[in-house]
Amino acid sequence: MSIEVQKGVVVRAEESRYSSGGPLPAAHKLEGAQTGGAAFVITGSLEPKRLIPPHTHTYEDEVTYIVEGELTVEIGDQVLKAPAGSVVWKPRGVRHAMWNAGDEPLR
Repeated sequence: MSIEVQKGVVVRAEESRYSSGGPLPAAHKLEGAQTGGAAFVITGSLEPKRLIPPHTHTYEDEVTYIVEGELTVEIGDQVLKAPAGSVVWKPRGVRHAMWNAGDEPLR
């Protein structure tokens, strides 16, 4: 099966797909099928003391931009802190987990 990747795409707020299951309710802005497997983009917040359990993406990389709060992330065997303004790249095929160890919501 081949996927034709668009040259560019705009996803308006009302066109986002929303998910409420799992640890991170989120608005899906771009999905792997729209980027030829290059990226998966969501927006969301993570409540204090919440964990996104370890998982691995097979088809796309994951990039997280921290707007508010501080994210703790495990990527492979590394545990890193990412304060507001940080960007975290989690490559496809590498197991990762994320959590909000703080007392305020993380965006």
